[in-house]
Amino acid sequence: MVKIICEGSSDKNKIKELLRFLEIEHSDDNFVVMGNKSNIFKSNHDNYRTILTLIDAEKIDKILFVVDADYQKDNSEYGGYENTQNRLKELIERLDITEISNWFISCNPNSKDGYLESLLLSTVDENLRNCYDEFFGLY
Repeated sequence: MVKIICEGSSDKNKIKELLRFLEIEHSDDNFVVMGNKSNIFKSNHDNYRTILTLIDAEKIDKILFVVDADYQKDNSEYGGYENTQNRLKELIERLDITEISNWFISCNPNSKDGYLESLLLSTVDENLRNCYDEFFGLY
């Protein structure tokens, strides 16, 4: 079984929509919702104890962490692509799950910060992106 570890339930729902669109079979059992980004980096979190038990029982084959980069200016510890990537590497090593783990960090590929919405907005015309930015303040 593959476990997808994500920040919150809205992230889970977005990932499930994408998996449905790609016609990839999945169920709620594939997901572990950590509640927020900082919980993802807590190696002593109860969810990780459960995951490690399932790995030992050979019930988990792969783990995918799906995390937003966020913004370094908002959180110097967890924000930004590099901080997020470094923290994920540290966590995976601490949990000793390097062989079965991978990650995807959602962000604007040019600025290396932001969220899934930033990734999506990076693909549209600049005028449309500016319109969204002014209306929603997303970008």
